[in-house]
Amino acid sequence: MRDDRRREPVFFANTLCIADKLYSPGKGTKEMAFGKVEFVYILLFIDIIVVFLTIWFINLLWVRYHEYAEAYDLENVEIRDFTLKFGNIPNDIVYGGKDMMLQCQLWNHIETCVRRSFEDKARLEGDTF
Repeated sequence: MRDDRRREPVFFANTLCIADKLYSPGKGTKEMAFGKVEFVYILLFIDIIVVFLTIWFINLLWVRYHEYAEAYDLENVEIRDFTLKFGNIPNDIVYGGKDMMLQCQLWNHIETCVRRSFEDKARLEGDTF
């Protein structure tokens, strides 16, 4: 007896293959096109080729993306080209929790480094100041 609280199973497709040979429907005759085993080998071969081509294509896209990103980075100016990153910044206790003192020290350090780099370049080129 059917239970109203449970759904009955629904079959969307039910297949059954008894024959050992596959026939070509386009020929209209009962000539053997190929057997099931050969058909499975053909499908496996096609699947392997598709998987390798997909992997190859993904790698190709990955390489092309990096080439394009490098060319884009060289040709365009971005905000990160003017960004400075500082590490080993002292704790707030060193400057008494005053950010302005830390900013002054960092600005002084930046000016000193830039001045040294210009002086070193001038010395290497033989310019006199």
